[in-house]
Amino acid sequence: FNLNVSGVHLSSGGSQWAMAGQSLDAANHVGQTAQVQVTDSPLASPSKSLSVAPISITFFRFPVAP
Repeated sequence: FNLNVSGVHLSSGGSQWAMAGQSLDAANHVGQTAQVQVTDSPLASPSKSLSVAPISITFFRFPVAP
């Protein structure tokens, strides 16, 4: 999706957290292999376009430049 932030300047050093599975019915159950994975990735610098997995919840954090 396209990122359009106004009123502030974003700086580098952001983070991305994502929860994703192979289907809408994916679930984690005790004692079984995880179907939903949680990932944490650093982001070098803000971009005008961000990519997300098709079946996911994704959070982005970018520091605000002074």
